[in-house]
Amino acid sequence: MSTRPARPCVERCSSLAVPGGDRCRRHKRARQQAYNQHQRPARHAFYQSSEWKRFKVEAANELGRQCVDCGKTTGRLDLDHNVSIDERPDLALEMSNVQWRCGSCHSRKTAKEGGRWGREGTR
Repeated sequence: MSTRPARPCVERCSSLAVPGGDRCRRHKRARQQAYNQHQRPARHAFYQSSEWKRFKVEAANELGRQCVDCGKTTGRLDLDHNVSIDERPDLALEMSNVQWRCGSCHSRKTAKEGGRWGREGTR
């Protein structure tokens, strides 16, 4: 098995890039923070809210944590909105509008709908 040699950071600092990446740890972190602050969709804040986190616990208790598509009960399970919160923000915390999906089924459904963030197709 061959390993790639360490490369210099593309930001032209004196550090080496993290394995498999093109930036050092410091510049990778700075780039992620800039993305989070300026480019991440506004709905990201909703998914980090205590209200959403409490709702997920309620959904796990009420619906059970099982993928509605394949039946998987272990690994990554996402609480997925049937009608996106972009289309109907009033349904964001409605139990009848959510289902559990495993990571692969959720990715497949999202791709079918037109992209990472649903029908609008933006990232």
